[in-house]
Amino acid sequence: MILEVVKNDFSEKLQLIRKNRGLTLEELAEKLSVSRQAVAKWKSGQVYPEITNLIQISNLFNATIDYLVLELKDGFVLYHGSYCEVKEPDLAKCAKRKDFGQGFYLTTSKEQAESFLRTSIAKAIATGTIKEGQKFGYISTFEFNLSGNLETHIFENADVDWLHCIAAHRKKKMFIEVEREMARYDIIAGKIADDATNATLTAYLAGAFGTAGDKEADDFCIRQLLPNKLKDQYCFKTEAAIECLKFVKGEKIWLK
Repeated sequence: MILEVVKNDFSEKLQLIRKNRGLTLEELAEKLSVSRQAVAKWKSGQVYPEITNLIQISNLFNATIDYLVLELKDGFVLYHGSYCEVKEPDLAKCAKRKDFGQGFYLTTSKEQAESFLRTSIAKAIATGTIKEGQKFGYISTFEFNLSGNLETHIFENADVDWLHCIAAHRKKKMFIEVEREMARYDIIAGKIADDATNATLTAYLAGAFGTAGDKEADDFCIRQLLPNKLKDQYCFKTEAAIECLKFVKGEKIWLK
């Protein structure tokens, strides 16, 4: 999938859920207290709705904001949390066995970025990279701007394909074909397995729910994950993808 296609994904989703609900453009505009012209521009992809409108749409159609906007477009703001400020991401320094493989990980959630930095600090202390007792980290803010054609894959839901992708990258020689398929992408995006869900995924990889890949084990694992409000993560896997990121600022965050 070429990135330009993904940039119009919101308008397609809005069309789909509007038609499924049987609403005209006028009726949707009335429910959102906006003009018909505004909705028409969202529909055509000319204009992207403000966050307040996204929240209204999310509530109206019972669709998560992640589902509506899990995409990449010019001007998209992403956050990276670490024990140090990161202005120029270095793929060679990125860990390999992570959810979507080796890459530079970012999120649209500042709260999630803070969780990233806490994990980063703990690992850096454990490896002796920083002194024990460091009580601060950094959230580095980046702006995405497309440069050339990129191959991207977006998991819109925590489903079986998403689960197998994570399993393939976290555990060597598990779902080898999936890992090979994912290797062709510059960017992979989807839900993140945070501290609340990591135990479930670890149990799945260990075979606690049955053989990974069997329908029963997959379905059971996903049922355990779905109640959690999983946030998003974007893995920039190639230099071509990294070149699309512009460093905006670094913010020092003190641990509470």
